Amino acid sequence: MTTSLRFLLYVFAVFIPLTIPASASSVFVISTFDSGSDGWQPWDTNTAGGLSPGNPYLSVDADGSGVKGKAITFNPTAEWTGDYLSAGITEVRLDIANMSEFDTLNLRVAIGNRASPMQSGGTWWVSSAPITIPTSSGWAQVSISLKEADLVRVGNEMGELGTDTYAETFSDVRNIRLLSANLPLGAIGDEFIGTVAMDNISLIAVPEPCSAMLLGMCVGLGLLRRRRFTVIG
Repeated sequence: MTTSLRFLLYVFAVFIPLTIPASASSVFVISTFDSGSDGWQPWDTNTAGGLSPGNPYLSVDADGSGVKGKAITFNPTAEWTGDYLSAGITEVRLDIANMSEFDTLNLRVAIGNRASPMQSGGTWWVSSAPITIPTSSGWAQVSISLKEADLVRVGNEMGELGTDTYAETFSDVRNIRLLSANLPLGAIGDEFIGTVAMDNISLIAVPEPCSAMLLGMCVGLGLLRRRRFTVIG
């Protein structure tokens, strides 16, 4: 390796990572709840205690039993389903407040290629680790990873563990669910008492950052090649 090439590689390895910004993320869909629940079931919107005065949010009012006994909301609409894999979607981002005075929120996401975990067949993936939000918390923005390394495959309500791969599931998403669960055992969640407020729920694609060193090496080699052509010519 020539001295000039060594010097260029050193410069790019040290200084380029400091000057090249990370790739910008892309928002594919967002629910602001300005015009209703935006397909998030089975709850209504509220404005009391929102991010700003009069600002609507999804109010998950769980009562600890029955149909609305869990802190869970789901969206099977066309806007929120489809081919996550090709879109490069890697996380769910939202503003959230746990207004419950009784239960800590253990927030997870569940993704499936069936409209409901109560349907037979299909495959479901759930966050392996929760985002823990204490009781009576204020508003905070959180991000939940949808990368394969941060999810675990779980069974449906019939106890059937799907066999579809991560890629197969995420190329045909038919339901996204946000829920509170102490353990990643399913896409249903635990009983919960109290209100969980959610706003600005969005699907985010965060591209892998480019390799600054690799870019620097390519530019450096290009400069050397240009210089060599100039000298020879």
